[in-house]
Order: sequence, then C-alpha cells, then structure tokens
Amino acid sequence: MTTRDGGTMALLAADEDVGAVTTPAKRKTVSIVSSCYNEEGNLQEFYDRLMAITQGFPEYAFEILIADNRSSDGSRDLLRRIAAVDKHFRVILNANNFGPIRSGYNAFLQASGDAVVLMSSDLQDPPELISDLIRKWQQGNEVVVAVKSGSQERFPMSTIRRSYYRLLSRFSDTDDIIQNFTGFGLYDRKVMDALKLYKDPEPYFRGFVSEIGFRRAEVEFVQPPRKWGESKHDFFTLYGVAMTGFVNHSKLPLRLATFSGFCLAGGSLVIAIAYLVYKLLFWSTFSLGLAPLVIGLFFFTAVQLIFIGIIGEYVGAILTQVKNHPLAIEDEKINFDDASADPAAGADLPPEGYMAERACRVCGGRLFDEPLARYANMPKSAQELPDAAALVDETGVDLEVLQCAACGLVQLASEPVPYYREVIRAAAVSDVIRRAKSEQFARFIDEHGLHGKRIVEVGCGRGEFLSLLQLLDVEAFGLEASVSAVADCVASGLRVTRAYPGEGAGAWDVGPFDGFLLLMFLEHMPDPGVALRAIADNLVDGAAGLVEVPNFDMVVRQTLFSEFVGDHLMYFTAETLRTTLGVNGFEVLRVDELRDGYVLSATVRKRGRLDISGFREQQQQLTHELQTYLAGFAARRVAVWGAGHQAFATIAMTGIASGIRYVVDSAPFKQGRFTPATHLPIVAPEALRTDPVDAVIVMAASYSDEVAGIVREQFGSRLSVVILRENRLEPV
Repeated sequence: MTTRDGGTMALLAADEDVGAVTTPAKRKTVSIVSSCYNEEGNLQEFYDRLMAITQGFPEYAFEILIADNRSSDGSRDLLRRIAAVDKHFRVILNANNFGPIRSGYNAFLQASGDAVVLMSSDLQDPPELISDLIRKWQQGNEVVVAVKSGSQERFPMSTIRRSYYRLLSRFSDTDDIIQNFTGFGLYDRKVMDALKLYKDPEPYFRGFVSEIGFRRAEVEFVQPPRKWGESKHDFFTLYGVAMTGFVNHSKLPLRLATFSGFCLAGGSLVIAIAYLVYKLLFWSTFSLGLAPLVIGLFFFTAVQLIFIGIIGEYVGAILTQVKNHPLAIEDEKINFDDASADPAAGADLPPEGYMAERACRVCGGRLFDEPLARYANMPKSAQELPDAAALVDETGVDLEVLQCAACGLVQLASEPVPYYREVIRAAAVSDVIRRAKSEQFARFIDEHGLHGKRIVEVGCGRGEFLSLLQLLDVEAFGLEASVSAVADCVASGLRVTRAYPGEGAGAWDVGPFDGFLLLMFLEHMPDPGVALRAIADNLVDGAAGLVEVPNFDMVVRQTLFSEFVGDHLMYFTAETLRTTLGVNGFEVLRVDELRDGYVLSATVRKRGRLDISGFREQQQQLTHELQTYLAGFAARRVAVWGAGHQAFATIAMTGIASGIRYVVDSAPFKQGRFTPATHLPIVAPEALRTDPVDAVIVMAASYSDEVAGIVREQFGSRLSVVILRENRLEPV
C-alpha cells in the first residue's frame, strides 16, 4: 500500500487501438530445493523468507522441496505442519541420514520446475539472493551460481577452502572449475535434464556444474554465519567431499605417483653414483653409516603409503560406482501425490491479479470495450525505487484505465505490484493523523459496543495505527504479510500474525474477531472478493468494521489525472465501494469522506443469516385453518379460484390438494392444464355451473375482491366464499 504519488503522465489518443488482452498460456514453475538435518531452529525462518521472495514474482508458480535426513529434533514435525497448510511445500523424509550431498541431490533431481534453485536450509545461503538468481535466469542464463566473495567463518577454515578450490581448479581435468561455489544456484530445466544423465551414487555436484557447460552467470554474496545450531560438516565430512572432488575430476594424483616414482628413482641413482665416486676417492676416511639408509627407508615408505592411499581413493570410487547404490532411501513423501500440490496444475491459468478477458475484479462483469484513458511510460510502482545501477534495465509501463459496465468500478488491467500483500506507509504518520485516528477508533468502539472485544487490523504494516488501537479498551490484533514488518510489530509488543487474507488455511489462528479495520489496503488487492470473504469468515456474526480507500469521487471532482499508479488496481467511488462490500458479505451502514475528501471511510457490519423462522409458524397456522374449513364440507366439494404461483405454493405447502375438486382460472391458456406438483385440473369459471361445488377459496392476490364479488353476484349465498388474505381466511 502506498500513499499518494504524483507523476508526469502522457495521455494517449482515445481512439488508439487497445489491443486484445490475452491470457498467458502457461506460468513457469520455479522449484526451491534443500535438505536438512536437525535444523528445527532455522526451518520456520527459512520458509518465511522463501515465501516473502516468492511474493515478488507473481508471474511464476513456486514449489519448495525439502529432504530431511532423519532429524532427531523437531524438524520433521515442523516440516509436516508447514506441508499441511501449504500444498506446494513438498517434503521427503529419508529412512536414514544419507548426508547433505546425496540427500540434497536426490531431492534436486525430483524437482519439477522450469528452473530449480538448490540451497542449504541453515540460512547461510541467503534466501533473498533468489531474486537475483531469477533475474539472471530471465536474461537467458541457464546456470546461475552463487559465489562466495567472502565469508564470516574462522580464518583457518576459510584459508583451507580457498587453497583447495585453487588447487582443484588448477589441476582438474574439467576446465573452469568454479571457485568458492558450494552448489547454491539456479539451474534451468535443460541443465536438469543433462544432470540426470549422470548416474553417480556419490556425486560431486560442483564439478558437474562446471563440466556440463551451458550459458552461465555468477552472483556474488558474503556468506553470513549460522544463526542457530552448529554445522553438521565436521573435518571428515569435508575431507570426504574434497577427495571426491579430486577423484571425480582429476587424474593428477595418479600421474603424480608415476612422476614421483621416476623422479625418486633418478634421484636415487644420482645419489648412488655420487656415493660411489666419493667412496673411491676417499676410501679410507669416508663412512656411509646407517643414517642415510634409515632416512631413505622411512622416506620411501611414506611416499609409498601416500600413493597407496591415493590409489585406494580411486579404487573406492570405482567400488562405489560398481555397487550403484541409490542416492537415498525415502521413508515418506508429503504433497507429492496430491494434485493440488502440483504447482503446474494451475499453470494454464493466468497469474494472480491478471484480468483475463477484461472481467471486473469485483463482480466479474464485462468491462467497457474502450478504456476511459491510456497512459504511456508510467512508473511500474510507487515503491522499490530503482538505484543508479538499475536504470539501465528500468522502463516504464503503459496503463489502461477501465470501467465495469455492470457495477461501474474503475480499475486497471495491470498485474499487481510484487509487494501488493504488504502494507507500506510511504509517509510518516503525523501527530494530527494520530489524534484523528485515535478519536475515530474510539467513536467506532463506542458506537458498536466493542469495549473489551477483539479487533483485528488487516494489513497493519509496522503497527502505525495498530499501536493506537492497542491503547484503547480493546484486544488489538494485526495481520501483515511482510516478514520484517511483523518482526518490528512483535518487537514493539504488538500481537501480529503473518498472513494475507484469502491465502493459506481458512481460519486464522487468533480469530474470530468482533471488529476489524481495513485501512487504505483494499485498492491494492488483485482479488478483493476473496480477501473480503476471508475476512468475513474470521469474524463473529454482526461484527463491525471500518474500510477505507482513496476517494475516486474527489479525484473526478478535482480532475486529478495524476492519481493513477500501478500500485492501485481499483478506484472506488462511494457507490462502487458500497457494491464491493455488499456483494462480499457486508452490510454498509454509512460511507463518509475524510481528510479533505481524499478518503472514503465505510462503516460496515458482517451480514448475518436472515431469520425467517416465522414463516414456519404462519404455514402451520394457515394449514390448520384451511383443513378446518375443508372439514365443514363433503369430500372434494371445494374449489380454489386462482392459478397463480401463490395459489400453487399454498395448495402444496398446506397439503389440502386431496380436499380440492379443481382450480378455477379465467385465463384460457391455463385452462385444460394441471397445477404443478399437486396435479389438480385447472378449469374455466363455467365449471362452477356444470360441475358445482359447495365452497370457493379465492387465492387471486390483488384480484381476490373482484373475483369474490363475481362469485357472490352469480351464485348468491348458495356458495360459501372465503378469501385467502395475509395468511388468513376472510369470509365474504
């Protein structure tokens, strides 16, 4: 949500061709893959930060896939809880701890995305870097790797790592081994298909990436320290990974053994000749002694053991390949069989917020064919302003201002800005506004008897207004989608839950509520109906609310042409605001103009079920009265006059059809037919003479008095005549 933003706008000619708005054929999917072992303290934050990133790319579907290596803490329970509410969150629970390399690679190969991000779940691979990886991928790169430009780990280990990567890069059989690369990166589907050709039960993934080629880009980052827990990579694990890298991608150690053998043999021959010459020259004084023999023995023995060990590494690698064990044994898989878990299941649908076939965002009605206005080269958004480096790629967008032919709502056809779920108050809340809001909230609480009750602000931002509500005599809660904003609110002592109305599980954990606030947020929502109904679902019956939006009536009155911005998808008048709230579960009590007319403030009440229990009582009473009246005549000696819907329903609902001979109606097109459901013949008025009855019940609505007069005039007192009026029988 943003405050008002001006801007220079170029109004295009009204008769320019609008162009057909076509629905995108398919959304691409981005998979995010990781593995974990005893990461209970990191997983929730890892998931929250991933979700914040995915919100910035509404044009893609996302799936998250995590493999657990039989954690012994609460990691598995936490993964199950997240998967229960997010069907795009997939979990593989391994039967044993197969290590981060095998487990992670096994999950990686099962990702279904058009692009796959591989990363660690310990937060040392910053989730926020995914945005940069995706942007590089969008530029046509098929491999985008995250390279550590620095690390906050201790000096000895960082030095050893750098030395290892330089050594491997220098002597590898594969050109261009990526240095300071741990596997964190994004890989296109073409790369995934190529990687599946490698049948290696002990993969050295970093070497694979360098070996297979494809167009590659790098993104540098400084690796942060762990926030929780300890690294599961001890010395022996790291040594194993290092040796796997050498064995898989270099024959140098084997060739070094051969080369060293030649060198040592040559050196030994030279030394032997030197000793022989020296002994011949100084036969009586030169003594060889045992020291050279002992030193030489130990030296050559050590060299032999080193190279036997090297050969053993290669033999072990061969054994691993021959055994061809699976990468991991899976004990359980979650959200793999559920069709709703497939992010591509909705891939044929347009992105959220996209207006397919120009349908109204609120009522679904048809929009007028011609836009009200077109504006060229407009700002994409009022937030996330570009810096100097971004100006090269930064461009404006064209906006079309449309109107619904059914409900009249003015709206944009644009997709929502990436941050539409978050409330960003661009201007500080002044003391004047704070006082005005405090007084407004206090009046709202008084008018609706909300003292001591639970009120939620939906889209509370960083608590600018929620903090005022908390000072009043209510239980104040907040809902906000921004991770950082929620953290700030909680740090300030506010009760705020991270959520966006209409997404995730149905009921909010902290509801239901007796009242709600929705302040300058509704106009940003791509699907306001879903959001409003989700709010209503979490309110008690009769709950009151305040809904505020920018006032488009004022914009029109003052011809403020610069009010259009991509952040605001809808522009409400008092009438269209009433319609929007009314069709989504709320009774609008009043709409006021605030802040010099800039704001429309609607006071609403959750619409409850209409009580029609009195209908049943009236039906029973009329049934008794009719049956009592019929009992006074011989069987089937009573007629009904009137073949309208009211008469049909009354005969059926009171069960009197068995006592009625026929139904009289003067309309020729009804005569000769039968009453629906009760199947009584419909006859002309002459039947009262040709097939006489003893009584007539008149059910002719507004014609009843006229009909009763005709019957009385023609038949006098011979016939008993009553009129059904307001559920009572009235004698004539």
